Amino acid sequence: MNYPKPASVISGRSAFPRTACLLAFLMTVAAAFAQTAEPSATPAPSTNQDDVVKLSPFTVSSEQDQGYRASNSIAGTRSNTPIKDIPLNIQVFTKALADDLHITNQVDLERYNAALVNGGADVRSDNPIQQAYNGFLFRGFVQNWGLRDGIREYDPIDMIGVSRVELVKGPAAPLYGLTYPGGVMNVITKDVDFKQNFADVGLTLSSYGERRATLDANMSGKLGSGVMGIRYSGAYAETHDDRRHSGGRVRFNQIVMNWHPLQNTEIKLLADDGYRSKPNGLGYFSKGETDSQGNALGNGTDIPLQIFHPNIPWTWNWATGNNRTIATHLYRATLTQSVGDNLVITAYAQNSTR
Repeated sequence: MNYPKPASVISGRSAFPRTACLLAFLMTVAAAFAQTAEPSATPAPSTNQDDVVKLSPFTVSSEQDQGYRASNSIAGTRSNTPIKDIPLNIQVFTKALADDLHITNQVDLERYNAALVNGGADVRSDNPIQQAYNGFLFRGFVQNWGLRDGIREYDPIDMIGVSRVELVKGPAAPLYGLTYPGGVMNVITKDVDFKQNFADVGLTLSSYGERRATLDANMSGKLGSGVMGIRYSGAYAETHDDRRHSGGRVRFNQIVMNWHPLQNTEIKLLADDGYRSKPNGLGYFSKGETDSQGNALGNGTDIPLQIFHPNIPWTWNWATGNNRTIATHLYRATLTQSVGDNLVITAYAQNSTR
């Protein structure tokens, strides 16, 4: 299988120093907010019109989601629109659904929609290194790019930093400068919550020895004549499945800063750092189909050796300890300015490396 970037060998570097720096930065900003923010963790609703944070029409909020049901979408029209008013086939994977299914990245959500086929998926692992090249089908059409907040994205994104995932089936891709006739898959990044301050800690253990820890912390308050908030989402996991030599690692850190210096002005900064590693060779040794005399049929069939040699356990593989790794870095600045009631101007600058 071809991949856009060759595999590298795991470097063994620790994730904790970088995570500690991010947490220290978060605590410093939180301390600054604490001088002006309300002392209550969940402040009472304000009737003052100046305290209301006006969201950009290019931003969709998950606050209106009720369990698995979402009422609004941004992927179908590139603006926050009620789904009932969009003449397109749209499905939204909410955060509640992903949490209940223990989905840890948006790639694994693809198996829960009949229009999507991830032909290169490793169904025994929840640690994909990247979307399978030329193996992802959307309504039967091959495509290799998804979207993140309306911008092209290829790599897996940890669900701790994701608010929802939207699927638009049909010819909606031209809205994003794409030519995919099957549809688009848009991942929506978590945003600052200006209604409440919180810190959620999660810990997951599996019977195969997999361990995963997450932190989602949000702090907002008044800053001068406006409001400002910061949200940190982080995850660290040591992944394992039922196969030998399957140990991998996931690290993800994301910071979102949202500042409303004026009621009609929004400045947003996004920075995230991701790292994934997974052993090579977790598949099966296989051989082509033969006739009764042992002659190869040449029909392209791959049959695992365990079919011919039942004494070989299915947990056996040829992984040698050399890991495929991928490190991703994304930085984005967005400015949104409302002019009156009917005109909104938005601009962004982004740098993404892998």
